[in-house]
Amino acid sequence: MKKEPIFTRGFIFCFIATFFNSMIFYMLISISAEYARAFGAGGSLQGLASGIYVLGMLLTRFLFSRILAVIGWKKMICIFQPLHIASCFFYFLICDMPTFLIVRLVHGLFFGLASSSILTAGTYHLAKSRYGEANGYMMTGITLAIAVGPFAAGLIYDTFGPNGCFVSAVAIAAGMWICLLLSRTDYDSFLAKDKEENKALIKEKPHGLNSMIEVSALPITVCTFISAFSYSTILSFIRTYGQVLDLAGTVSLFFVVYAAVLLVSRPAAGRIQDRKGDSVIIYPCIIMQFFSLFLLWVSPNPFGIIFSAVLCAAGYGSATSCFNTITTRGLSAERKAYAVNTYWIGCDLANGLGPVVLGAVMEASGVRNMYLIAAVTSVFTLVFYRFLYQRFAAKRAVMTA
Repeated sequence: MKKEPIFTRGFIFCFIATFFNSMIFYMLISISAEYARAFGAGGSLQGLASGIYVLGMLLTRFLFSRILAVIGWKKMICIFQPLHIASCFFYFLICDMPTFLIVRLVHGLFFGLASSSILTAGTYHLAKSRYGEANGYMMTGITLAIAVGPFAAGLIYDTFGPNGCFVSAVAIAAGMWICLLLSRTDYDSFLAKDKEENKALIKEKPHGLNSMIEVSALPITVCTFISAFSYSTILSFIRTYGQVLDLAGTVSLFFVVYAAVLLVSRPAAGRIQDRKGDSVIIYPCIIMQFFSLFLLWVSPNPFGIIFSAVLCAAGYGSATSCFNTITTRGLSAERKAYAVNTYWIGCDLANGLGPVVLGAVMEASGVRNMYLIAAVTSVFTLVFYRFLYQRFAAKRAVMTA
């Protein structure tokens, strides 16, 4: 039997748009703490500079599904993508720490709507018979951005200053919108076809919490939140750690190694998930995430940092892709938008609270000890997965029976 193709036109352009979308996020969040420090901000304010952006994203994630239901896909893309591009220009108005925080919040609001539309559009182009594998490939767009974003941001920041990063953000946001248009996704036809094929999955008009999120995805979203909360210490403070250790050169390679490993591990994890089930891949991934963070505490040297990047990619990087697959698999196209939104709410909340809470920990006990606390926190992902996933799986089985 011929395999269902993965790399269609729509998939490729949504993949590129996803890459651009993540580039903006990882570029700006990786320099925000350093930029805030230039205004004399301490650890907590540096964390807030990262977290307030994600707070803006979080607010619009909750509104995304309702806005989509009212105005539809075409208006969503034609209105909010240009508004996101416009919000990138606000960075040129920054003159002090308060205005920086305001601009980060406003940009986060519009980025959240633009990002949700792109990430949901991507799920419409995943091959149904190879869903985990296809999602693994789609998520490699984020993988590449995780490496290229912080690396490019550091290079541009050191060469051209913060304004160079802001110009880059405007250009990338424009490219993101163009790619989404070039994907030529006929959302109305797609949804109509999906309704016909999946009549059993179509429920009555959602109300209450289900009108904003996918309630059945909450257990996995909790696991995603804990895992991402721990990882946020790497995302926001690894450059600071490199400066403290006088290993800035080694730390700059962290995300390059991370991406190189993840380009291999993420699709492989998707194939294993499709064939062997979720738990076979999730348990070892979370264990590897723990050791990646533990290494940053116990072995603050070049070898420890690079090996931590390898474990972090194979662990956290692969786990997030698998969690994303679980939240959307088996749902109708209409509910996939809500499930994607729910998943990213967990990520956004973690990336918003993590830098603030753990930034305060860093200020109190030092950046090295912060990574020990993050490692211990990551263990709770296993605990919640073990107990919540069983209920989630049972409920989803009843829903799709």
